[in-house]
Amino acid sequence: MDPVTALVVSAIAAGSVEGVSDTAGQAVKDAYAWLKNVISRKYTNVDVSALERRPESESKQTSLAEDLEVAGSQAMPSLVRQRSPY
Repeated sequence: MDPVTALVVSAIAAGSVEGVSDTAGQAVKDAYAWLKNVISRKYTNVDVSALERRPESESKQTSLAEDLEVAGSQAMPSLVRQRSPY
C-alpha cells in the first residue's frame, strides 16, 4: 500500500472511531465528513461503510486500500491536496 493510500485508510478508520465518541471535537467530525465526501465524489465505486462498521479490522482496512488503488491510486495525491476547510 502506498503511503498516501495508507494515510487515507487510517484517517477513515480513525475518523469512524472518533466520530462516534462523545469526546470527538466538531473539527474531527467535520474533517471526517469532508474526507468521506471527497472519496464518494471522486471514487464512486469505493464504499467506506465496511471499514466504518469495523474500523479496527485490518482486513477491512486492506480491502478499502485495495478498492482505492483499483479506483486509481495514482490520483490519490490529488485527493489529499484538495482544499480542506480544516
